[in-house]
Amino acid sequence: MITSLQWIRDNIASFGGDPDKVTVLGQSGGGTGALGLIVSPLAVNLFQQLMVFSPAGEFRWDHEKGDEFQRRVSHVLRVTGCDNQSDNSISTSSQSKARIKECLRSVNAKWFTSHISPHINPSGRLLDYHSKVGRGWNEFPLTHGTVGEQLGLVMVDPVVVTSSPAHISSAKHLKKIRGRVRVMLSNLAHETVFDLTNRKYSFTNKTVVVDHIRSLTGSTFNLTEDQITDLLTPYLHLPPQKIWDTLVSDMRATCPLNSLAEEISASEKHDVYRVYTTTGPSWSRDTTSDTIFDSTVYHGWDTEALFGFRARIATGLPVTESDLRYRRTLVNALKKFIEGEEVVSQKEMASQRQVVSDPQEFRRRGGMDSLYPGSYILIEGGEGRHVKGKLALDRCSVLRELKLDKYGWQN
Repeated sequence: MITSLQWIRDNIASFGGDPDKVTVLGQSGGGTGALGLIVSPLAVNLFQQLMVFSPAGEFRWDHEKGDEFQRRVSHVLRVTGCDNQSDNSISTSSQSKARIKECLRSVNAKWFTSHISPHINPSGRLLDYHSKVGRGWNEFPLTHGTVGEQLGLVMVDPVVVTSSPAHISSAKHLKKIRGRVRVMLSNLAHETVFDLTNRKYSFTNKTVVVDHIRSLTGSTFNLTEDQITDLLTPYLHLPPQKIWDTLVSDMRATCPLNSLAEEISASEKHDVYRVYTTTGPSWSRDTTSDTIFDSTVYHGWDTEALFGFRARIATGLPVTESDLRYRRTLVNALKKFIEGEEVVSQKEMASQRQVVSDPQEFRRRGGMDSLYPGSYILIEGGEGRHVKGKLALDRCSVLRELKLDKYGWQN
């Protein structure tokens, strides 16, 4: 990514572009990688806007953990018969690398994928990490243990990504940034729904989902009955499936991303925008019954809309006017963000002034040009609207009080 941005800096003018007006957009794992750019000294001044959809905002793994993964490769080589070194290390000589490469290519691919996991313990015993690592991302915290909480998309290291985005305000490279970098952090109401047709947990009865959550929180986090009641209360007005999807998504994505926006807003070089979508696609609704799929705002929905529902249209599936309205709202907000325009109306700007009573403080924050921490853009019912206050504040406050805000998507 950094190499691509360097190429753009050096060459884009030849194509009529402006190297001082570069926007980076990433979603999901791509959003996580894009988010790493703001804490990379190597990416300073290579972009001016960053739009991040549904990222893993917590970088908890470092390069030493990555080195450990690399050392474990020796066990893979031994099991496949591609390494005969007695010290369990990997030779760095070009001859040795070429031999290992040729040997691995000769291993039957079907056998390799079914028998070799990317993670091996020091004793050489194959561990079934493949079915565990990252599996907890779209489920209740610690359902798959600590291994299920990990993925390792981005590693913090001394050179490329030198800190977690949450610590950006103390990053040493900030003083080298020219001007200000605009950062948009966006997520969806039901981020932990990755596949509408293959849910592990489906709920049509409110008592069943509440009892399930009580069981999980009581056994895993040792919460008292009063604490569990406090946790559930902000969600009980929702349909059964949305209680589960919204709560787990708040724990994994919404509330951690709120906290990250707060941390980044402390940086003197960044303006932070926060976008939240609560309306789902028409095809996630079923009006014939009390459905578990009623307007599910699933992971990737915003990206589908942004790029014009091409896959859906190509397969002949319907796209309704409400879907197109959401797309227009999203595209309009992103265009304004990229072009540095006001994302909300003058009327909304005026109403926002009461949030910050000191005019100088309001101007220091960039007025309504910076939508955090005073407000958010909420995309609801296909229409964008400006809302004051912190998004999902009551729900996120409860999670924080119960110390359940530590389980956001992580690397």
